[in-house]
Amino acid sequence: MGRVAQPLHQFKGETDALRALPGRFIAVTNEPGMRVHAETAVGRAFTDLRGRVNQYAASRADAVTLVVSGLPMPIKTPPR
Repeated sequence: MGRVAQPLHQFKGETDALRALPGRFIAVTNEPGMRVHAETAVGRAFTDLRGRVNQYAASRADAVTLVVSGLPMPIKTPPR
C-alpha cells in the first residue's frame, strides 16, 4: 500500500476540488483488471493504484458507464 498511498491521496484531493467547481467533467480510463497481470512489482503497484483511482472516481461520479466492444453498459446511473 505504501507505493500507492501518496498518489492516491493526491488524486482524491484533485477529484474533490473538481467536484467543487461548476460544470460537467467527463473522465475516460481503462479498467486495469481486464488485462494480463503485470510481471514486475512496480507494474503491479501501478495497476493497483489505477484500480483504486478508478474506484474512487466511480464513487464520486454521478454516472459511470463501462464500454466493451463499443457497447455502453451503465454501471451507475444519476439519481433522479
